[in-house]
Amino acid sequence: MTEPVCAEMGLLIQADMDGELTAADAARLGLHPGSLHYTLAVNTAAGQTWAAPIELARVSVAGAPVDHVAAMVVKSGLSSSLLGMSYLGRLSKFEATPTTLILSR
Repeated sequence: MTEPVCAEMGLLIQADMDGELTAADAARLGLHPGSLHYTLAVNTAAGQTWAAPIELARVSVAGAPVDHVAAMVVKSGLSSSLLGMSYLGRLSKFEATPTTLILSR
């Protein structure tokens, strides 16, 4: 489990699974992508690749913190990290409009 770290990242929403981190964003959070165990086959827009399951100690977006969030580090083929239902599903409410994401804890 990683310690809470504050880092600015561009996040997109993926509504059907755990959050996915690019290897670069994982490194920015203090993880060592080269030492992770890539055991999950995943499909990205760039094709099939491998991912390593991880747990993030805390994810906080716009002041809505959630502890112990399941995620994965994608080895290659992911251009932006994705915020998944392992975080969003634990909020009391979230709403997306074309220009705004509203999160409630």
